[in-house]
Amino acid sequence: KAFAEVGNGILDLKEIFAASEEVGVQWYIVEQDTCKRPTLESVKISIDNLRKMGL
Repeated sequence: KAFAEVGNGILDLKEIFAASEEVGVQWYIVEQDTCKRPTLESVKISIDNLRKMGL
């Protein structure tokens, strides 16, 4: 089974990050499990998507 990169899946990250800010979350950790692309390509996609979200 392959997992999606951050921002490419089904999670409502905008809502998750908004709720996290409300309760004072200061750090986020991203774990990239098995993916369809080469690992570093998936990591780059996740980083790019997080930057587009302003993180």
